[in-house]
Amino acid sequence: MQRAAVMEWFKHNSAKVFLLILILMAASVAAVFTYFGFFSPNTAPYASVESYPLKASIELNKSKFAVGEPVAILCKFENISNETITVIFPSGWQIYDPRDPPQNNYKPVYFTFIVTDANCTVVYRWGLNTGSSGSLVFCTMDPGAERSTLFYWYQETDYDYPEYAQVPSGEYQVKAVMPPNIGGVWINDVRGQNIRLETPSIPFTIR
Repeated sequence: MQRAAVMEWFKHNSAKVFLLILILMAASVAAVFTYFGFFSPNTAPYASVESYPLKASIELNKSKFAVGEPVAILCKFENISNETITVIFPSGWQIYDPRDPPQNNYKPVYFTFIVTDANCTVVYRWGLNTGSSGSLVFCTMDPGAERSTLFYWYQETDYDYPEYAQVPSGEYQVKAVMPPNIGGVWINDVRGQNIRLETPSIPFTIR
């Protein structure tokens, strides 16, 4: 009886069902397109490095930025083994910058990023004046699992503190280092394997 009623409802509302399916499909496609259009290794600067069982990567959403335009920097690490592992960080960090999108603040930080100019001079390093929790952080990861940190660099040098200065237009490079402080992360046990990952630098332009 219930099945007959359901079939009858679908018969008289087929147009509504079809429209709902189209809306859901369009939303799914739009979400995927937005992510891959904003950060895609095929169209934007990207670099990675591996030290088994981890892979770390850095990518930008584009290669050219206007003066003063925030530079979005996505840093990720992945368990490339076929086993569940626990990555142990020597301390914990969080992002907070009132200029960032609200949803990006108070998120865990697994990396620092370092910006250099055309002369290979460091102009900015995240975390230079940032404290940490001082306690171990444990990240349990299944095979293929990823963790990420999204940074926004506001084209400022951190060596003019407290009056940050806008960097001049020109050619720059950025790389990611995990973990943010000196040392490395442990795999499964603090007495076991210790890894520090540093990606190759990727170029971008400010003009």
